[in-house]
Amino acid sequence: MANYKLIDYNLMQGTTSNGINCLVLELEMENSNGNIDKRSYTLLADDNYTSLQTIDGIVRTGLTEAKTKGLKIGVSDFEARFYVTLSLPSSNKQSRRSKEDYRFTAHKQ
Repeated sequence: MANYKLIDYNLMQGTTSNGINCLVLELEMENSNGNIDKRSYTLLADDNYTSLQTIDGIVRTGLTEAKTKGLKIGVSDFEARFYVTLSLPSSNKQSRRSKEDYRFTAHKQ
């Protein structure tokens, strides 16, 4: 999983071309070489995360903390299987890890 410094993000509600409610996530990140990487994903509810509100809360909380504190995030997308994994700062005080991985059903735009 590649780690990036989060420069900015935008998370908004949207609708797919099939009329399915979704979240649109736009990321602007900097890689270890100092190059800017911009990515956009459509996030969908699934069996693991059944509501867009839950997904919104997880993503927004983690990305806001990363941006505010200058923490790195991890991003891996698997287009063939239609998901993205985000490694976000953990708010779980009992966790030994400083990040927690979340896999969402997603389409890279």
